Amino acid sequence: MATPSVPATATPLTGIPASPGIAGGTAVLWNSPDTHLVETRIEADQAAGQLTRLDSGLQSAAEELETLRSAVSGAEGQGIIAAHLAMLADPDLRERLAAAVREQLVDAATAVQRVLTAEADALRASDSSRIAERATDVDDLRLRLLTVLGAARRTGQPELPEDAVVVASDLTPSQTIGLDRTRLRAFVLSGGGPTAHTTILARSLGIPAVVQVPGLEAIRAGAPLLVDGDRGTVTCDPSPEEIERATAAARDRESAAAEPLPHATTADGHRVRLSANIGSADEAVRAHRAGARSVGLFRTEFVFLAADGLPDEQEQFAAYAGAVQALDGGRTTIRLLDVGGDKPLPPLTSTEANPMLGHRGVRLLLDAPDVLRTQLRAALRAAAHGEVWICVPMISGIAELAAVRGHLDEVRAELAADEVAHGPVRLGVMIETPAAVLAASALAREADFFSVGTNDLLQYLVAADRDNGRVTHLLDPHTPALLHAIGLVVAAAHAHGITVSVCGEAASDPAIQPLLLGLGVDELSMTAARLPDAARAIGALSAAEARIVAGQAAHADDADAVRALLESAPPTPQVTAEPLGEDGWAVTVTVADPEGLHARPAAQLVATAQRFRSEITLAAAGRRAPAKAMLAVLGLGADCGTEVRVEARGEDAREAVTTLGAQLATRP
Repeated sequence: MATPSVPATATPLTGIPASPGIAGGTAVLWNSPDTHLVETRIEADQAAGQLTRLDSGLQSAAEELETLRSAVSGAEGQGIIAAHLAMLADPDLRERLAAAVREQLVDAATAVQRVLTAEADALRASDSSRIAERATDVDDLRLRLLTVLGAARRTGQPELPEDAVVVASDLTPSQTIGLDRTRLRAFVLSGGGPTAHTTILARSLGIPAVVQVPGLEAIRAGAPLLVDGDRGTVTCDPSPEEIERATAAARDRESAAAEPLPHATTADGHRVRLSANIGSADEAVRAHRAGARSVGLFRTEFVFLAADGLPDEQEQFAAYAGAVQALDGGRTTIRLLDVGGDKPLPPLTSTEANPMLGHRGVRLLLDAPDVLRTQLRAALRAAAHGEVWICVPMISGIAELAAVRGHLDEVRAELAADEVAHGPVRLGVMIETPAAVLAASALAREADFFSVGTNDLLQYLVAADRDNGRVTHLLDPHTPALLHAIGLVVAAAHAHGITVSVCGEAASDPAIQPLLLGLGVDELSMTAARLPDAARAIGALSAAEARIVAGQAAHADDADAVRALLESAPPTPQVTAEPLGEDGWAVTVTVADPEGLHARPAAQLVATAQRFRSEITLAAAGRRAPAKAMLAVLGLGADCGTEVRVEARGEDAREAVTTLGAQLATRP
């Protein structure tokens, strides 16, 4: 008997939001291939043959990955495949597999199964969620090796309908890359995690995803689903009308995203530049389509990870110039190679006892001048096609900046002497270390701009490894020390006439944006998909009020005190109801929430409406929706500033419209 699906009236399944957006579509149940393996014992004299078989399998798997890499565009996909190739090429892995064959007297496939299963289990047992999520990559590699060894069945990709929502326990990166992206609308996984490679791919492609969702076994193949990657919910069997309304709302968001968004302007007229974070020229194209007109962070490590060896000058020039041209010459900030720490890149990097405090960023580049100068040449040549800024990572003092500028001046002179086309650039620094914060005044005299990397800066300020699950609770962007540090950096920069950008996770966090605005940050750089939401949120803020709150937050006692400042509710606005026939009442108000009537605010409004017995209807821009139906409310597509009429009929109609009207008119 078929498993029944969740009724339309059931509470949506709730997981962890992993990639933003709303999408409706048809459930495609993904069944992972059966990798149950009957282990095979061998005789000692058969070991040599199995070692030959093992080496052949490793080579075949590498060739498959190289073929896959040549067919994949985008920094994330290329980088993930490069990481899998690096795992295959690891001599320690080959030795462990060979040792299993020789010492345990098992065939090559059994050795692969035992060694890589143990490796994945060890990763899953880590206290760090980011490390645990890498187990899926090891599973991916194990399945690929078992397949080329003939011990696992090679399964094709499922045939996707035009509106596919893939439902699975988990997906490996290779499986994700192989899906038809023109038909894929969303992912829903019972496993996975927000920093797993599958969800990183989803975010780069703009595909909504929800992970760690319980109860997926109740979803039947072909069932209509609505996936909200902002709230982390999956609604099963909504009505066709509800799906259409939600899909229309998603289309409206896409249309809004296509509008140019070079700046956001607060309610009192203060402008903040909005830029995109990218890792490839392809991502620059998608960012431009999403409204970005500048790039605040080009993560060039992805160009290196995607290359076969270290990329030469021409390869780098193609990537950087491609990004500049995709933005129609708009400013592109190229961060110099930032590897080491949690981003190994052999042979440039090596194993270190404490890599996050080791040979990384500018320290590595200055010890590899050929790599640095090649990258500077490529960036200068790209500047012939549009505005380019160059950012130096992991700076701790002016001596490092001076050394890089010296190389830049020499390379520029070489290009001029050789009559190679190039353009002017600005040279700035990443503020990621406490030393850079304290040296901000000196650095501002020499740098052309500052860019604050909040992820690393917070990690170093509170001395908490972000890969250690026991201390990650300390990595709270509301931490007053971080806000105080950013305030010091902004003051030093503005005193010397240079700008400050924030390009870490905090830049896209609507809870932190008011604080960054109030501290005087000039630019926020984030994933392009977040730019429309940021523009709307900032448009509802008062810069004057934000400055007051940010000043208090930077000197608050702790992160909870900062949250309390932000959550201090303004007075509830007074709304006046008007009669509507014999037993009806109505109010007309303007939506004040920066998020509009989407996701969280919509869910809160629906929850309030469901407390009343009256029949309640919302009307906005010619559309009507029952106030107690979440999908219908989302389908209104009401943004901040939209006029909404609330109508109710029934015994508690007047109380209903005044309560809901006040809720809509209150800015959180």
